[in-house]
Amino acid sequence: MLEAIVDNILVDFKSFVERERRDPEVIALSILLYQQGLSLRRVQETMGYLDQDITYRGVHYWIQKLGSELEWNNGKLPNKVVVDETVVKVGGERWYLYAAINPNDRRIVYAAIYPTRNSMTTKSFFKDIELIYGEKPGTAIVDGGPWYNIVTRLGIKQKVVSGGTRNYIERWFQTLKRRTEVFYTNFPDSKDIKHINRWLKTFIYYYNRLRKHQGLNCKTPKKVIN
Repeated sequence: MLEAIVDNILVDFKSFVERERRDPEVIALSILLYQQGLSLRRVQETMGYLDQDITYRGVHYWIQKLGSELEWNNGKLPNKVVVDETVVKVGGERWYLYAAINPNDRRIVYAAIYPTRNSMTTKSFFKDIELIYGEKPGTAIVDGGPWYNIVTRLGIKQKVVSGGTRNYIERWFQTLKRRTEVFYTNFPDSKDIKHINRWLKTFIYYYNRLRKHQGLNCKTPKKVIN
């Protein structure tokens, strides 16, 4: 299974890994170990057991480089998305992570971090989705937050739900926060939002394409889409 996952990374990012001086398998495995929950230094240590002399700074570079090459549009925009937001720490300050998930295959459609949580932030989030996918979702399932009242003015049907399908996005937030606990509840590179968004892209790539979900019969969202 490990070999298959590494191969998947190599296929998806062949041009990226082939431009690097390191063995492509070393880069792919380092990225995978990091996404599995190891810190940068623990990845360095683990790869050392395999006689691979890499540095934690090198792993950081590969993560950031991968994030810079990822595209958000990794599938057709579903007609219905579940949208929610949660508080995250950036440089010790409260920021807001908005995310949209496809309730059918658990794929994260888009996620972004903002300094505020209000109607204008919500509008910006949905405008970004439209810019990325070339269309808007037909329906947005949200909670009762007043910052979502603007959704209908954007031409999107608003459906307020408590529990049910909204649990999917809540579980993803839990998964993300368990990962960031390694960084003392702060995002890595917490002083640079561009770095955070690159990190977020690599995490979502792992979540959508490599991580198996029990709720999907141990398939990845990508396998469900296919």
